[in-house]
Amino acid sequence: MKLNNHRPSGFKGSLTGLLLVSGFVIAPDPVCSVAHAALVPGFAEQIEKSAPPNTVKGVLKTAREGDYCLLRGVFLNKISDFTFAFQDDEGTSVEVRFKPEAGLATLFLEREYFLWATVEKEHRKTFLKAQIFAPAL
Repeated sequence: MKLNNHRPSGFKGSLTGLLLVSGFVIAPDPVCSVAHAALVPGFAEQIEKSAPPNTVKGVLKTAREGDYCLLRGVFLNKISDFTFAFQDDEGTSVEVRFKPEAGLATLFLEREYFLWATVEKEHRKTFLKAQIFAPAL
């Protein structure tokens, strides 16, 4: 029996929505959702095996606008409709902003998450723009 190694013609185009880098899923559109993480089996396990995530303190101290960071921590409270306070294991917190279509119905306060975000600065204040969040298992 000969296996058909032919890729479907839309295969390459379907990959333009996702890029795998060192086990992390990076979605080029700013919509973040647990569903993005679910597209790659073993997402949380790959994060566990990789280098440890950044700390909020380190991001606030050294990151520049536009830098990406991976954090592990909990969402403490809701500041506004699409803004939450996020705190890591060291106890430092930062404001995280989401797009309205981010699927926040799946976000629960006080549960541990991995957060992939970009660093933004506005009026000398540093905050994070969420790209992807996934529960830490």
